[in-house]
Amino acid sequence: EKAKLIIDGQPATRWASNTYKPAPVITFDLQRVATFNRIVVFNRHTDSRGTGGGNNAVHQLEIRVSPTADRKDMRVLKTLELLGPKGVCIKNGARQICFFIDNTEPQVFDLPATQARLVEIVPKTAFWGEAAPGEWKTSVAVSEVMLFNAPAK
Repeated sequence: EKAKLIIDGQPATRWASNTYKPAPVITFDLQRVATFNRIVVFNRHTDSRGTGGGNNAVHQLEIRVSPTADRKDMRVLKTLELLGPKGVCIKNGARQICFFIDNTEPQVFDLPATQARLVEIVPKTAFWGEAAPGEWKTSVAVSEVMLFNAPAK
């Protein structure tokens, strides 16, 4: 039910998984075969561990498609490399405060024309820092994924 936040048309909302590994799989049935050639992703975070520890905004997002309602026909369409929130540190004398600023710009990926009935969103990795302990890596978040059949350029 919460996965609907990924396709609610509101880039300010976000969905976060309950686990990080194994990667969650969210399957959407479009109820008919649809054609698209562009994917737009908005990428925000919900959990962070300081700029060195990283955050749960999706970094690699795999898109899978099936032309039928049967998951056995699923194939990987593309793995997207996304930009994430930017780490910022502000110094105040000897003290320093670090936090993330969400990347609010849409990230646009052009594709060959694709026909699909089922679309799977698989957040493979997040922006967790390499030095972050495993217990910090609790989830991965996706704000919005939109499919478009854009006119040829």
